[in-house]
Amino acid sequence: MDDLDDLTDEQAIFRESFKKFDTDGSNSISTVDFSALMESFELKLSTDEYDRMIASLDPRGTGKIALDMYLELMSSLLKPTDNVAEVKKALQVFDTKKNGMISTKEFSHALRVFAAELGPDEAAALMAEANPGNAESFDYERFVAVMTAKA
Repeated sequence: MDDLDDLTDEQAIFRESFKKFDTDGSNSISTVDFSALMESFELKLSTDEYDRMIASLDPRGTGKIALDMYLELMSSLLKPTDNVAEVKKALQVFDTKKNGMISTKEFSHALRVFAAELGPDEAAALMAEANPGNAESFDYERFVAVMTAKA
């Protein structure tokens, strides 16, 4: 991110969230604060997921994460893709039990946080596609297969 003043609406929201943890105004936060920031989005990352994110955000191991690196990461999570493997990988973050299933509650929250541009009707339609039986969890690989078959 070269110009922090030229941000999308989503990036501006992420910047504001970041700033809450950037108490000294240095445009960086500690890796501990990053964990708290992710929890503020109600994302419960496994240790491996957290370690991978930290490795990409803090490659020198300084213990600090710069705002621009954080915004790049969050932008990449928002970027639309036709790559089925990338979609599955993104959804795996929510597969906390590593059983191929995602909690309906977590998926609904993820839609509100990461797909804010969706209207309530579009979000409801996606939820209905993901979980036609309205169970507490659903098979995200089947959901991806259904959604990519429609594209």
